Amino acid sequence: MSEQPSGALGSGDPGRGIVAPATDPQALKTTRYRPAFHRAADFRCAKSPRVQGFLTGDYQRFAKTNYCKALILPNPDDETGIWGYYTLSPYKIEPQELSRKQRGAFRGSLPIPMILVGFMGKDDSAPPRLGEALLVVTARRVYRSDDTAAAALILESEGGPGTRLYEWYGDTMKFEPIRRPDPNKKKSMIETGVLFCPLASLIPEEWPGN
Repeated sequence: MSEQPSGALGSGDPGRGIVAPATDPQALKTTRYRPAFHRAADFRCAKSPRVQGFLTGDYQRFAKTNYCKALILPNPDDETGIWGYYTLSPYKIEPQELSRKQRGAFRGSLPIPMILVGFMGKDDSAPPRLGEALLVVTARRVYRSDDTAAAALILESEGGPGTRLYEWYGDTMKFEPIRRPDPNKKKSMIETGVLFCPLASLIPEEWPGN
C-alpha cells in the first residue's frame, strides 16, 4: 500500500468527517475479482506500482494456490471497471506478540485469529475517502462471513513507520502497531510496520453488546 492521502489507500481528506455518499460504507458492495471480466489492466494507482500491478501480476500466481482472495469495488458506472480492491488471507498471532494493553481487547491465551489484508488500493479516478470506507467494508465482510471467524484485521503499511500512510492508519483508522524487542538495545522496542485493529473498533455498530 502506498502513501496516503491520495495513493493506494488514502482517504484524500484529513480527519474522519462525513463520508460522501459515493463512499458511504453502507452503500459500497464488493464482489469477487474475475480476471476475465474486470479490467484490472486499466487500474491506475500512480503512488504505488506494486498496488497497481498486483491483480495482473502476482495475484495470478497466488490464486492458483488459494493463497488469498481478491475482492473488488466496481465503478458504479461501469461494473467492469475497478474503483478499489483488497485481498484477504487467514492469519494468527500469539497473545505474547502484543503489549499487555493490546491483549486486553482479546480473551484467553489462545492464538488470536485475524484476517490479513495483504493488498488494498484505490484507483486514481475514484472518489476521495474511499480508503477509509474500504477498510470498514472489509471488516464488515469478515464479521458477517458464515465460513470464517476473526477478531481483527492485520496489515503491513507500505513504506513503514514514519510515512503519512502509517500515521493515517493509526490516527484515523485506529490501527495499533505491533512492536518487537530491539536486538541492539535492552528493554527497547522497535516498530515492525505491521498494524492491527480489532473488528469491534472498525464496526462497533455491529458488535454484540454495543
